[in-house]
Amino acid sequence: MTEISGVLPVDKPSGISSFDVIRRISKKIHIKKIGHSGTLDMAASGVLPLLVGEATKLFDFMLKTDKIYRAGIQFGVTTATDDADGEVTARSDIRIAESDLRGAIPMFVGRITQVPPKYSALKTDGVRNYKLARRDMEVPEKPREVDVKGITLDCFDNDTQAAVITVTCSSGTYIRAIARDLGKTLGCGAHLASLIRLKSGGIEIARCRTIDEIDETNFRDIMIPLLEALPHIPVLELTVPEEHLMNGKPLAEGSFTAPPVTPGVYRVVSNNRLAALVESTPIGIRYLRVFPGA
Repeated sequence: MTEISGVLPVDKPSGISSFDVIRRISKKIHIKKIGHSGTLDMAASGVLPLLVGEATKLFDFMLKTDKIYRAGIQFGVTTATDDADGEVTARSDIRIAESDLRGAIPMFVGRITQVPPKYSALKTDGVRNYKLARRDMEVPEKPREVDVKGITLDCFDNDTQAAVITVTCSSGTYIRAIARDLGKTLGCGAHLASLIRLKSGGIEIARCRTIDEIDETNFRDIMIPLLEALPHIPVLELTVPEEHLMNGKPLAEGSFTAPPVTPGVYRVVSNNRLAALVESTPIGIRYLRVFPGA
């Protein structure tokens, strides 16, 4: 029997972990081989693509795709976790104007360096940083570069000193850090009050379904085929038999209807399905992932 495979687009609710979502969906559709393509914080909601069956092989590629978030920020209040779940560590009487915020936002667009929140899933010496922080142990600051493609200010409430922004960014960007650092820049402190992931790679929230909406009778219709899961990766049409791929035989430019134009990753398509992911290099074409057919 052919393994059921595809990307299940889930609208994660706030208040549960990404792994809780996996466990619940696994029980509902009776499939154990399920993973994710990048977790969402427990307090966050929105697009959470679940990788079913052979789709788990796409993890590294989907994890690296750009994301779009809608974030609520509360200015004047700083917390230990940089979000609304953490203990309040400082309050400020400084009030900002919308023009102040608009002036600060461009400083956080482009290739920027940010320090991840102390309460994060990153590891120090093999231990999750949030576990170290909960034990009041030192969490070393490890600045890293991320790419913020754009930030728009959707609204600002002068009375409550709250704002909503939409952020388009690379994988690995901490929206909590952007909220925290905007507050530092404006001198009033801030924390992330709410977070919704609107898009992950090519999957938008409108295409997602809630946990309650997904069951054993409909999940196949909801799933996104492997071929459609990575629309940003160019396609090569296979001309040799698929057995060529399954047996790991070398690939050449003549293996496709048209050769790779530039070095990089390609989707290999055969009979309208994803047969493999390959990389074109100056010394030849190498396999990255192979997806057996029926």
